[in-house]
Amino acid sequence: MDYRFVSVPAFAVGEDLSHAWDRLCDRIVDARPESRPAWVGAADRFRPEGRTQVHAAFAGRDLVAVFPVATVQSTVHGIPCKVAQGPAQDDSHATDALIRPDHRTPGLIRAWVRHLEGEVEADLIRFPSLPVRSALREVLPQAGLPYVQRAVPCARVVDVRSPESLERLSRRKWRDLDRLRRRAVRDHGPLRCRSFERPEPVLAGLDLFLTLEASGWKGEWDTLSALAHRRGDRLFYETVMTGLAARGAARVDVLYAGTRPVSGQLAVRGGGTWHLLRIGYDETFRRIGPGGLLLRSFLEEVAADPSIEAVHLGTAPDWSDRWHMDEVGVVDLQIFRPTRRGRLLLAAARAEDRIGTAPGQGGPRLAS
Repeated sequence: MDYRFVSVPAFAVGEDLSHAWDRLCDRIVDARPESRPAWVGAADRFRPEGRTQVHAAFAGRDLVAVFPVATVQSTVHGIPCKVAQGPAQDDSHATDALIRPDHRTPGLIRAWVRHLEGEVEADLIRFPSLPVRSALREVLPQAGLPYVQRAVPCARVVDVRSPESLERLSRRKWRDLDRLRRRAVRDHGPLRCRSFERPEPVLAGLDLFLTLEASGWKGEWDTLSALAHRRGDRLFYETVMTGLAARGAARVDVLYAGTRPVSGQLAVRGGGTWHLLRIGYDETFRRIGPGGLLLRSFLEEVAADPSIEAVHLGTAPDWSDRWHMDEVGVVDLQIFRPTRRGRLLLAAARAEDRIGTAPGQGGPRLAS
């Protein structure tokens, strides 16, 4: 099978990212809509790192696969190198390539790698946060390319259709939230949640969220990770949230204690899954656990919606340990190229495999 590839620039600030993604995927029969908002969300930190492109694969006139990568300078296995890299896990877990089922073949992967060699001089092709159940990971062992894969910190998810998943949520945490809810009502007045779900309301909700997020440690001058202090990233989120809200796939939720907004979250929907992109709260109200109260309210709402299957955190923050959520397997996948540095990287990976790695990191599994 002969494949033709088209490289499409992506993630320019101000570009309608969700529309561009839809346009690329609308002819892939299993485009897995849950992957689109998750991958777009993951681009928050991915976008500024380097020249980002989408590689679209065609068989004849049919679009059969989409590969997202950016060219970045990095240090891997202690060696400085140039990497063609898929999005890293940040706001999302779904950083997979999209491949139509009837084209999940070693030939497509080899053709894409050849195409990539003509586009960039990369020593390594890397997907640092690839879901374990991934089309790319499924096909790669038959492609005859040297690669390693190792487990990385999981992502957390709540399967709201599974009684077992819901029952695993910490009963102790639920009791703590009941106590915090009573304290909040006693000290500040009734609690209510408001959802902003259409483009114009989403922008208003986003302004509220920005204020809440910047009021805490993310807004401190030695951190400045709050969106309110990062103009380009703020514009990125405005574009993504309004674009997806027009399709009913984005919302901003804000929790009020009395008349005061005390916590907020940004969420995007793909298929039957809501992905939480960012969470923020007013730290002057931290004694009532406003972020936890909002998340509980959100889980209770979506569990009553038969069209929703899961809520995904994307990453595995420390606080999620106390909720006893389910885990999603993720691997760091590295494909080595036949450059001088690429061979050094492969030798370093094999050496690490022989001597082991630091506790908790796991070890690479090698194939060639």
